[in-house]
Parts: sequence; C-alpha cells; structure tokens
Amino acid sequence: MDQYEIEDTDHWLGSPTLEETRAHYVNMLEGEMADLRVLLRNAQRNITGLIEMNAQLSAERVALVREVQKYRTGKDIMNVDGEN
Repeated sequence: MDQYEIEDTDHWLGSPTLEETRAHYVNMLEGEMADLRVLLRNAQRNITGLIEMNAQLSAERVALVREVQKYRTGKDIMNVDGEN
C-alpha cells in the first residue's frame, strides 16, 4: 500500500487528543461504576428483605407443623377412646 493512500487525520480540528480520549473513557467508566454501586445497593436490600421473609415463613411453617402434629395427636387419642 502506498504511503499516500493512508489518511492521516490527526491534525484535523475537532479530533480529540489521546489524553482527551482517555479522560472521556475514564469518565464513562466512573459513571458505569456509580450505576453499578446503586444496583448493588438495591440488590443487597432485596436480598436482606428476602432473608427476613424466609425467616418469617420458616417460623410460620414450624408453627403450622406443630399445630398439625397436635391435631393429629388429638385425633389419634380420640380414636383410641372410641370417640369419632
């Protein structure tokens, strides 16, 4: 390829310098990091809420299992006594 066929546009007005390009890229990365921090904070809140809900549901389940066991035990005692 002939050297004259390659465009050299570095000297054009309005073309960003290497430093300007790097600064722009750094600003974009900082913006993305800020957005990701917000998403992470929201995810942590959601996870905390789900853990609390799971604990409440587990406690309710234990209580209901105990209630069912009491009911079954009471039913069995009535059957042994001859009552229905």
